Amino acid sequence: MSTLYITQQDTVLRKVDERLKVTSNGQTLLDIPLIKVSQVLIFGRVTVTPATVATLMEHGVGLCYLSEHGRYVGRLEPQFSKNSLLRVEQWRAAFDEQRKLNIARQCVLGKLANMRVMLLRSNRELERPELTN
Repeated sequence: MSTLYITQQDTVLRKVDERLKVTSNGQTLLDIPLIKVSQVLIFGRVTVTPATVATLMEHGVGLCYLSEHGRYVGRLEPQFSKNSLLRVEQWRAAFDEQRKLNIARQCVLGKLANMRVMLLRSNRELERPELTN
């Protein structure tokens, strides 16, 4: 199962039979079986039909709303969420010094890796030798 990210602005997410369809101006941009989706992330101006929201909740699929640029707005979770088990593990990790240290290291490594990618991408236009590799 996978996460469905909808980033295209002014699109509509709707349920058709047992499938999820993303459309824009009458054109289908994506058509995916509902059973393959574990959560949906909506970025910006995306409309989700009420019937689709109800179906997602019935199938245990969470729906997260973010701004166009990825700032968290809110979320809808089904009555029973897999996230409750995740929260328990997060609480356990909060009281385990070694796990906290490992998580902090992974966050820093992820930030550094993302920063490197960002610099390399911006260097494609600048072509500055000190920013290669």
